[in-house]
Amino acid sequence: MRSAGQYSVSAMSSTSTRASVPRRTVRTEESSPMKSAGLVLVGPLGKSGLSIRQPMLVVLESDDDGGFLISDPTFAVYGEGHSAAAAHWDYRSSLEDYFFLLKDHSEKSPEDKRQFAKLKTYVDFELPRLEYRANSSR
Repeated sequence: MRSAGQYSVSAMSSTSTRASVPRRTVRTEESSPMKSAGLVLVGPLGKSGLSIRQPMLVVLESDDDGGFLISDPTFAVYGEGHSAAAAHWDYRSSLEDYFFLLKDHSEKSPEDKRQFAKLKTYVDFELPRLEYRANSSR
């Protein structure tokens, strides 16, 4: 289903009690080649108020079975789905979960603290936009 190789993927479980963010390895099959395209993501992630503040490069891959995978090379977060839109939604949800998981663990682990600081250069809470109004009483 996926191209040959290994991906180091961060687990998205918020129930983990380990001091560092748990990792798992996904082995991929060599059977069918995937077609891929580079995308740039921006904008809100979900209802949590998080937003992608700096364009983030992700790779959208499709396989011969009709499935889709979106992943990023920077944080090794991924999303899967039966359509590109479903994979995109799953990726945004996974990135949001990863943000809060790292935030929770960043005080306990120096590695997670560094990774969280790096993630915050791409993703952070949306700041309210202030509107400037000229004083018309002159």
